[in-house]
Amino acid sequence: EGGGTAVRLDKAKAEDGKSDESSRRRREEVDADNRASILKNRIEFECYRFLYVWTTEDKQGVVSSLSTLSSLQHLHPNVKRCISLYNAYVECDYVSYFKLLR
Repeated sequence: EGGGTAVRLDKAKAEDGKSDESSRRRREEVDADNRASILKNRIEFECYRFLYVWTTEDKQGVVSSLSTLSSLQHLHPNVKRCISLYNAYVECDYVSYFKLLR
């Protein structure tokens, strides 16, 4: 009788271990989704900030807003687009500027 209890306890521990492992995996997936969402929101915010600073014609602000971005963020398509728009505008390349607005 005592041996049966030990087997049931071992099975319960094993099931708890599986449950803990699946819970940990779910938490990791949620954390990864949250980090991706935060990064996306940060990049979107930085693009809006860059466009705002640009439209207020604050040249020092443009430089400082670009310097706050990491090298990885500089590679994001939205950031590249903002920088391309700015460069086209500054260089008076209005053909490229209006193509980028599409």
